[in-house]
Amino acid sequence: MPSTRFPIRSLVALSIMSALAGCASEPTFGERLVAEGQSRAEMGAQAVQAEKDIARGRQLIEEGRSQERDARAKLDEGQRLVDRGNDRLNEIRNAVSQRR
Repeated sequence: MPSTRFPIRSLVALSIMSALAGCASEPTFGERLVAEGQSRAEMGAQAVQAEKDIARGRQLIEEGRSQERDARAKLDEGQRLVDRGNDRLNEIRNAVSQRR
């Protein structure tokens, strides 16, 4: 599930960039590299979490499908038992009514 809070690393990168933007000179190569590295690290962490979410989602889908197949089999068996029981009761009722 994606996080809605602003990542600390992004705040740090923004702070560095904001501080540098207020200066008269451009950020140095090293400063730009640090800001970019922090941003990429955060994206990497989010990508890893997204991959975990995908794997867990696929697992849950398969478990659900398996449970659905089991439930359908139980419903079919239950319906067969009800039908067989109703047929047998009707046979017994007919036999009893013919004896009267």
